[in-house]
Amino acid sequence: MSHPLAVHADWMRKFGVNVDVDTTTDPEDVWANGGVYTFPSSAAACTLVSDDDNDDDGDTGARTVRVYGLDANYMKQQEDVTLNGTSTVALANTYLRVFRMEVLTAGSTGTNEGTLSLVHGGATTLAAIQATPTVGSTMMAIYTIPKDYSRAYLARFRCGMIDAANNAEAMVRLDVRPENGAWRTIDIVGLRANGSSAALVDYPGLGISIAPGSDMRVRVQEVSNDNTSVFALFNIAQEL
Repeated sequence: MSHPLAVHADWMRKFGVNVDVDTTTDPEDVWANGGVYTFPSSAAACTLVSDDDNDDDGDTGARTVRVYGLDANYMKQQEDVTLNGTSTVALANTYLRVFRMEVLTAGSTGTNEGTLSLVHGGATTLAAIQATPTVGSTMMAIYTIPKDYSRAYLARFRCGMIDAANNAEAMVRLDVRPENGAWRTIDIVGLRANGSSAALVDYPGLGISIAPGSDMRVRVQEVSNDNTSVFALFNIAQEL
């Protein structure tokens, strides 16, 4: 895909999956934890923990994790965290948003053995690296445009579903909320599958302009069958 800002922009590719959306639980957002994602209203201290003792410095699972997010002023920040198995580890920074984590180093298994969960303010899970189906990275079609950039442009949106049932259907939305504003849907896709289905949208020109500080989410509005798996990704060109 060619884009007018291809050379000058800082590109962000966000992708995620929700492997189990049911008719009784929709709407759900596209992230590995499932359910509706919660965006915090203020920055707070965070902790990181695994549900497997082997995710520990010097053990066979994940040892260190890099966390990417935003501070109280919507500016980018990141840090590396050394895991301590099922004991919580406090992060050095406070976070308003966390939009990605990745395993940096691991023992003999090569990645995390348990689910690694980042909890905000002692209550809300903002990001998680699942033991399955993901490998070493968060899977969340969730993002907030940092204020490090003057403007951002949505260039591509792709989503799909996997369901064994005949004529399974899903309605998937891409939503944006400006800082201190209200959610609005900027695209919506209907999927129908006999096993699998996918849709891809490339936006013309620069793409859809999105202001810094805006939250973004991909939401599965409804499904026709239980146990529906939905994936999504979007590409953002962020102008310095």
